[in-house]
Amino acid sequence: MTQSLSERASEISTAEVKKVDGDVFKLPEAFQTVVVIETAQGIIDNGGLEYFFESDFLSKPPYAFFVDVFRRIGAEGVAHCIEAASRMFPFPDAHLYEGKRQLWLDSVKHDETHEFVGLSRRACGDESVFRKLADYVEKNRHAFDGV
Repeated sequence: MTQSLSERASEISTAEVKKVDGDVFKLPEAFQTVVVIETAQGIIDNGGLEYFFESDFLSKPPYAFFVDVFRRIGAEGVAHCIEAASRMFPFPDAHLYEGKRQLWLDSVKHDETHEFVGLSRRACGDESVFRKLADYVEKNRHAFDGV
């Protein structure tokens, strides 16, 4: 069976991030993009933005980093959801404070009228993300050649 370019890009990017002990900031942009989108959207698809914000990512990147990566592939919908939800935390630098994030998430996650819940539902299961990632990989196929 022939491996698709997207599958190959995923395999290569995963291997490369392991070589740098999971630090996506040490990866070339194309590899970084594949790893970040697959990881972040995978988490979101499993439990919405709640799961995403519950996660403590290596190097604790600001949420604007994720927004930028989603925008890089043209996934504006999920980028907007992450951006808007991250601004709801009632304290600065939320990416640095897992415990405080959890307390705030616990206070809103069951409130069906809270804007956070709506944003989470829009981001979870957005099938366009992986199509846009495949388009990004195609446009950047040279980055995955010869690796």
